[in-house]
Amino acid sequence: WQAWAALIAGLSFTIVLSAYALASLRKTDQVEKLVLERTMELSSANQRLAHEAAERSRAEKAVQQANLRLEALNRTLEKRVRQRTQELEHTNKQLLEAQDQALRSERLAAIGQLAGGIDHDLRNPLGAINNAVFYLKKRIPGSELDKSNPRVGQFLQVIEDQVHHSNQIITDLLGYARVDSLSISPTNLLDVIEDGLLTLEKNGNVRIITEFDPALPKVMIDREQIRRVVTNLVGNAQDAMPEGGEITISARSCEGSAQLIVRDSGEVISQETLGKIFDPLFTTKTKGTGLGLAICQQIVAQHGGSIEVSSEPGKGSTFTVTLPLNGKPVNGKPVNGKPVNGKPADSNTRTVDK
Repeated sequence: WQAWAALIAGLSFTIVLSAYALASLRKTDQVEKLVLERTMELSSANQRLAHEAAERSRAEKAVQQANLRLEALNRTLEKRVRQRTQELEHTNKQLLEAQDQALRSERLAAIGQLAGGIDHDLRNPLGAINNAVFYLKKRIPGSELDKSNPRVGQFLQVIEDQVHHSNQIITDLLGYARVDSLSISPTNLLDVIEDGLLTLEKNGNVRIITEFDPALPKVMIDREQIRRVVTNLVGNAQDAMPEGGEITISARSCEGSAQLIVRDSGEVISQETLGKIFDPLFTTKTKGTGLGLAICQQIVAQHGGSIEVSSEPGKGSTFTVTLPLNGKPVNGKPVNGKPVNGKPADSNTRTVDK
């Protein structure tokens, strides 16, 4: 029985060992199969991920290209908007200038008609009044009336002064309404300024300083008309300083042009006033006609020049007249030292009849 027991035990152990080995092989096979499946799944997943990454890369490139196109379109649109805005602004500016020119032309025509009527209807009566005053001033001194009422002579002087003032108003109206021909010739601007200062009625409380560039070349201008501009500007500067002050008159060359600068230490010009400075008959003076600086602007414009003004608190006002040295074309016609029919022209700069 021992032999049979050993045999049975050996067979049993062999069977158990074989079963264990078989189970291990099956488990290993299952593991390998599972690993293979997982490997295939991972490979498939990696392929899908690679495909998705490629698709995403292509999508990102497409988005980048779309963004670039969109940015280019935005830049083009912005450029077109700017261009269109500039075109509209330019068109509006032209329309405003045309409207302003039409209004100025209508105003000029109305002033011309008014001046013609005033010249015809008032010159003769004013002349008669002036002659009568002249006669009375010759007869009254030393007479009984003069002895009994010494103020008669004062009143006659008042009448004479007012007649002179009325005549000056009529002259200014006619001077603005009638566009005279310019007699252009090479002229020493410094001499013109000095002549204007000699004929100007000085205010004893005002000190006038001149700063001239001796090397300033001759300018193609109408001597008499520019002298009128000088007297108007300096006269306005004096009127702005009734309590006294200082006026500096400068003349210099600047980039092919001659500049006449009149600087005063008077009151500041308000922005509201600056907006109306070229309107004919606009003035802040109690006895002003509102035509002095309007005539100056017209004369300078006929010469192809411009008038600019600046006014700051504590510094007074500065008027700068710029004139071309060589006779800039006026209304499309060359000057060349010959008379030129000028026309009133608008300017982007502003001055003021103080």
